[in-house]
Amino acid sequence: MISFMHIAKNVKVTELSLYEDAILDACCHNIPADDELWYRVVEFSIGSRYDRVLSEMLGHLERQPLNKERRVAWLTLIGPVFDSMGLFLLAHFRLLFSLFFQWIHADDDRTVLLVLERIHTVIKLTWIRKSPYTSRLVNELVLLYKESATRKSREMMRNHIVEILMLLQK
Repeated sequence: MISFMHIAKNVKVTELSLYEDAILDACCHNIPADDELWYRVVEFSIGSRYDRVLSEMLGHLERQPLNKERRVAWLTLIGPVFDSMGLFLLAHFRLLFSLFFQWIHADDDRTVLLVLERIHTVIKLTWIRKSPYTSRLVNELVLLYKESATRKSREMMRNHIVEILMLLQK
């Protein structure tokens, strides 16, 4: 923050383009750590630096996987980033699926439904078939299908699960 205050006081607007990469690097690295800015960071990540920002966000989510507010915000808003990245999501599979596998069994239905939507998006964009995550994903989905019997949103969950399994078979 001190750096940004220094820039605001000492750098002319016309000179800011010279510092673009340094400023964006500082933003990508530090801003996701602030709870108040989390929603804005997810929205900002749609821009040209989405790969770097996604890496930082995943790192923060990995360190705080039980932070419900962050995970719901991220799962709600990250769809356009995934769409923009397409096959580049493959580079983030380890962290993505690690988080998905934790969150897929969350206590709240909203998180589970959002995770299922994001898994569907990732599979659709990357067309994973033979991946180290595929067999575990199928096992987790089967387990969730059974667990969903006691949930309020069981029909929606089961519909998402069937769609994902069908997509994996295509």
